[in-house]
Amino acid sequence: MVRCPNYNWCSAPKCPLDINMSKRVQLPGDPKCTATKRTRLRIGKELPMKGLTPREYAAIIRTYGSLRAYKRAKFKNTVKKSFKSIKDIAKIQ
Repeated sequence: MVRCPNYNWCSAPKCPLDINMSKRVQLPGDPKCTATKRTRLRIGKELPMKGLTPREYAAIIRTYGSLRAYKRAKFKNTVKKSFKSIKDIAKIQ
């Protein structure tokens, strides 16, 4: 939690970077975590749900089968986009 860039001013009671997140209670009207998923994944590597909210984690497992498969698919997609932009640049020249 302390490594989160929003830590000093964040007042979200259920932080995905808190190891005890499942024990916390969030009432209607309470602020929500504003850290991006990318940031939380980077910081929460050693946490049980890797810094994801329960909803995000469940969706990834349901869709990809594992967090590792999700990261592989995201990397593959990024590489494809990079090559596509390189090809576009080559067409211009």
